[in-house]
Amino acid sequence: MDSCFYYIRQLTLYGENVKNKATTTDSHFQAVVKHVYPRFKHDPNVLLTDMWLINDVIGVRLPLSYPWSKVDRVLMPILPTNKAHWMLAILDIKERMMSIFNSARWTYPDLRVHAGVEPFVRVIPHLMRVIGLWTKDPDNDEGDSMELRIVLGYDVPQQQNG
Repeated sequence: MDSCFYYIRQLTLYGENVKNKATTTDSHFQAVVKHVYPRFKHDPNVLLTDMWLINDVIGVRLPLSYPWSKVDRVLMPILPTNKAHWMLAILDIKERMMSIFNSARWTYPDLRVHAGVEPFVRVIPHLMRVIGLWTKDPDNDEGDSMELRIVLGYDVPQQQNG
């Protein structure tokens, strides 16, 4: 998985006819998000002490990675908290939205997808604030409970083998 995403980063950096600037994370990023999430629920400031996540977002940990402040989208391999199967998540930074592409809707329905990606939906907006990429939305009356909007992608080939 990580090798594939390395080549995607290389393509977005050196490829011709690339229309949108993008970067990727790796399997370690998603593991750290899930690991930090229980502590994050009690204290969102825990993100200030986790340099793994911050280094991913500012583009210093992964080879060929762009800082998230210089891209439109971030492609992420995600293994949900219930470890059902790998999915692709695409974070649209400007829209503050995450599209989830699930190739096993038959065995892993939408409700389980929403529950499985909860750590990402809650942690990433706070991480974006920590690095100063996003500011608090003045129209949002929900205080610090900002979450990413999730869109489920349905134009994905589906696994038939369960």
